[in-house]
Amino acid sequence: MNAMVVPLFRTLQTEKVSLLEQLLSLSIAQKAFIESEDVDGLMENIDNRQEVLDELEEVQKRLRDHPRRLDSDPRLSIEINDLIDKIREADLQNERLVRRQMDDLQGNMKKIAQGRRAGAGYDGHAQNVGAVYFDRRE
Repeated sequence: MNAMVVPLFRTLQTEKVSLLEQLLSLSIAQKAFIESEDVDGLMENIDNRQEVLDELEEVQKRLRDHPRRLDSDPRLSIEINDLIDKIREADLQNERLVRRQMDDLQGNMKKIAQGRRAGAGYDGHAQNVGAVYFDRRE
């Protein structure tokens, strides 16, 4: 039985590497969807990432519960850590890109609102106009 335990653990490690590679690929692809402002593509990418994360969680649970965790392949452990670092970096870059786009969008929305208020002043339908006082001194 012991001979079957070690290969199973390494098989799980290999499966984890494969899932992490898929996750990295999706993280890299996500950047293109963000840059092109393809919301549908981005949502599909996020759904795919969630599926991979769910599978990864299952594999991780099986690895954690495995009786022979110390029999891991050190090369696979290093590869797993490298992939996690690459995914983390890609996700941070994507987050920065989204934040930048949100800041730009908020700035544009403020300009539009200011333009509408200014345009409404010329239409005679001024918005947000305070009280008007008339001097009635005689």
